[in-house]
Amino acid sequence: MPRRIVVGNWKMNQAHQEALELTSQIKASCENISGVHVILAPPFTSLLGMRDLLGDCPVSLAAQNMFHHDSGAYTGEISPVMLKGVCEYVILGHSERRSMFLECNEVINKKMLSALSHGIKPILCVGEVLEDRNSGFSLKAVKLQMEESLQDLTSINGLMVAYEPVWAIGTGESATPEIIEDMASDCIRSTLVSLFGDDGKTIPILYGGSVNAQNVSAFLNCNQVDGVLVGGASLDHTQFIDIIKQSQIWS
Repeated sequence: MPRRIVVGNWKMNQAHQEALELTSQIKASCENISGVHVILAPPFTSLLGMRDLLGDCPVSLAAQNMFHHDSGAYTGEISPVMLKGVCEYVILGHSERRSMFLECNEVINKKMLSALSHGIKPILCVGEVLEDRNSGFSLKAVKLQMEESLQDLTSINGLMVAYEPVWAIGTGESATPEIIEDMASDCIRSTLVSLFGDDGKTIPILYGGSVNAQNVSAFLNCNQVDGVLVGGASLDHTQFIDIIKQSQIWS
């Protein structure tokens, strides 16, 4: 049966021991929860330790990024070969990678192809900036991100698409259900179907952008939304578990 999906993106937070302590709390709280697929995306430094700590627990792990080459003289980068067997998912195209590290759709596409070739499931982030929203180009901007980032994919195994309007990330301002439904139905889902046919109907769509325990139910009630990508609230054990429990209700 379909499950709601809750992804916790910890970003550049949680030293290793802190990450293990938070993981232990989440693991214990998820023992009696069903109908929700929980995915944690910690810093690279904690992936191995968290994998061993989680063991057979159904909570999955995601990397926050990766490079598209398997190996080589790329100081500071992490390859899909290094991630394989450590985590099941990888977040690609996050707006912070696009804006701070100047990652374009072409680079993200290379990472998508590389991840899938190694059996790592990508969570592709797309979203418009405030200027696009105010000028009426939101749908066109997100459609272009998707078409260029998903170009030449021959496999969509495990692919998810997370809609994260840039103007709502870390600002405390979230998109309205009306905005999310329009984007999910009129742009994201329709683009996935145009690219992958009927298979595009099965790809999960997540919403991210100032998600917390107080507003998550409104997002989960949106058409086409299969789950949420949680930022700051995923660092608060009590609030994150509340989000997971609310997702269970809507599963």
